[in-house]
Amino acid sequence: MKTKILDGLIVAFSIGILITAYQNEVAMIRIIGCAISSIMFIIFFVMMLQKPKTHTTQELREKNALGLAPNSVTELALLNEENQEIAFWEMYGKTSLVIGLDIGENKVDVNLLNTTYASTVEKEHAVLNYTGNHWFVEDLGSENGVSILKADGNKYKLTAMKPCLITKGDIIYISLTKLKLC
Repeated sequence: MKTKILDGLIVAFSIGILITAYQNEVAMIRIIGCAISSIMFIIFFVMMLQKPKTHTTQELREKNALGLAPNSVTELALLNEENQEIAFWEMYGKTSLVIGLDIGENKVDVNLLNTTYASTVEKEHAVLNYTGNHWFVEDLGSENGVSILKADGNKYKLTAMKPCLITKGDIIYISLTKLKLC
């Protein structure tokens, strides 16, 4: 967001200098104004080329199709009551994600604070860990528990502090909130 604002300011400022220089009657001011404007445009394009590339959901799916195992998990999707995906968290390249509520100083990777059943989710409810090319979910001793609806249709309630293997297509229930592995 900050880089977009900075980019916009650079472009607006350089256009302003260019217009001011063009309208000036003194030839030297025109040349200097155009030179400054050109330098600012060059700076803008260099900054644009140096921005780190972030992965879109589509790019991650394409990577999945090109080189990752077919059941590789790359994102976590929040499901609504109609099982529609309404929010996403990227998992690609990560080794651990804490699921819970961002309240005060408590920071989590998957924030369920604004979900329908947030009142039943604890600050640190569960954790997803990646090890040995597999993802595991673990209930961190929550009061309302964690369940897994496996792709085969079987649902399992987790025992606290016991990791459970999860795969693409599984749905994790954090209390009543549904998260699908994509």
